[in-house]
Amino acid sequence: MSSLSERAILVRVVECMNGVFKYDEQARNKLAKAGNAEEDSLSVTKRMWPKKEIANLRNYISSARALHRKMTLPWNDVGYRLLPNDKFFEFVSSMTEIRNKFIGARMQFKDNFDLYKAWGLKRMGEYADSSIYPKSKDAIDSMFQLDIAIRPCPESDDIRVDLPAEVLAELRKQADDQIKHDVTDAVKELWVRFSKVLKHMVEKLDGGDPRYFRESLLGNISELIKTIPSYNLTDDKELEQTRQEVEKVLSNIKTIDDVKDDEQLRRDTVDKLSKLMDKFPQL
Repeated sequence: MSSLSERAILVRVVECMNGVFKYDEQARNKLAKAGNAEEDSLSVTKRMWPKKEIANLRNYISSARALHRKMTLPWNDVGYRLLPNDKFFEFVSSMTEIRNKFIGARMQFKDNFDLYKAWGLKRMGEYADSSIYPKSKDAIDSMFQLDIAIRPCPESDDIRVDLPAEVLAELRKQADDQIKHDVTDAVKELWVRFSKVLKHMVEKLDGGDPRYFRESLLGNISELIKTIPSYNLTDDKELEQTRQEVEKVLSNIKTIDDVKDDEQLRRDTVDKLSKLMDKFPQL
C-alpha cells in the first residue's frame, strides 16, 4: 500500500469573526446599580454591526465548514482533516467559490463601514461609545477572515533529530503506529457515513409514501458509492466489497420513479440493503 502522504493531504478552514460583540463594563455597572444588583451578576455585551450583514459573512463561513467536513475525513482534533489527493482540485475550486463570496460580502461591509458604525452607535443609545470601533474600515480585513490551510500528511521519516539510533528507531515506530491509528479512525468515518445514508434509504423505501420520494434519495447514496474508493485510505477490503454489493443492488434502480411505481422492487431493495447493513462493523 502506498504511503499516506502519497494519497492524501491535510486541510483546515481558517476563519475569523472578531469584533462582532463588545463587552461594556461601565454599562454593566450602571445597569447593576439601577437594578440594585451585584455587578458581577450581570454582563452587558454590545452588538456592534447590523445583524443581517454579519449573518451574511457567517453563512459563508458555515458553508466552508460544511464543505470541509463533507469532503474530508477526521484527523486528530486540531482542525486539520484528511483530503484525498484526487479530490484536491474539486475541494479548492469549491472552497475558492465560497471564499470569493465571503470576500465580496466583506468588501460590501467595508463600503458601508461608516453607515454601519453610525447604526450601531444609534442603537446603543446612552451606552454608545465610538472608541470600541476600529479607527479605519481597513481593519475589517483582519477582523473577518476565511481561508484554507494546507500541509502534507506526516511520515515517521520526518523525525530528524540527533539521538541515538535505537531511540530514534523507537520514536519512528511510535510515529508510524500513531499515523496508522489516526488513518484507521478516519476511515471509520466512511463506515459511519455509509451506514447513515443506507439506513435513511431503507427507512424511506420501507415506510415512506412513494409519492414523496425525491431523486436525492438515490443521488446521495450513488454519490457516496462513487467517492468511497478515493477515501478508503487503508484499502479496507470489507468496505470495498460492501460498496460493490450495494452498487449491485442499486443497479436495478435507474431513476427514483422505478421504486415509486414498483412495490416489489422496493421490498427487494429494502431486504437486500438491510442484510448488507447487518454485516457492517460495530463502530
